[in-house]
Amino acid sequence: MNQIIKIPYEQSRREFFLSLRDSYRRKLRWWKQQYPHQQYAPSEIHDKCAEYGAAVSYLQDVLRLLEAESARIGISQPPTGRTEEA
Repeated sequence: MNQIIKIPYEQSRREFFLSLRDSYRRKLRWWKQQYPHQQYAPSEIHDKCAEYGAAVSYLQDVLRLLEAESARIGISQPPTGRTEEA
């Protein structure tokens, strides 16, 4: 039988944005490793890197705002295995 684990909303929201940011970081890293004129055009590689780079930057800002909001209302964030700025 499955056991249901109760997770606070703030923690689940933070974990969601962390996993989304990590996913976009992996995609950005993959696009940065592509060689122009082999499978993708240089303009496509540049556009994808810019798109994923902007998404990662946005998610970093969202995570900072969530932490500031949590600190303001007195909720401590549990430590995760992920680093914020890595």
